[in-house]
Amino acid sequence: METDGVSHGCEVLAAGPYFANLVFPALPRPVAPGGEVFADGFAFVPGGAHTLAMALCRLGRTAVRSVDFDTDLFSTDVLAAARTKGLDEQTFRHHPFPAADLADRLARTP
Repeated sequence: METDGVSHGCEVLAAGPYFANLVFPALPRPVAPGGEVFADGFAFVPGGAHTLAMALCRLGRTAVRSVDFDTDLFSTDVLAAARTKGLDEQTFRHHPFPAADLADRLARTP
């Protein structure tokens, strides 16, 4: 794959946003509409295109992610998870402002 004249040795480009999956394990019962259930724990798990890239890496494929990171807590956590799992960072874009501003700026980009 080649972007901006730079060759990236990969088989798959996983493009798209990440999602912040908030997981509450071991619920004592299903949540009824309008009801409340309390969990004993909480976990944050990156999702979206991050899940696809991780699955491809586990299958032995060379994958890169095209994704934007900013300065909010979720970006920080997803970036840390990507680094822990050894995802290639060469196609990550880093922005020095929060997500709300990022969405506005990207919408104005020609």
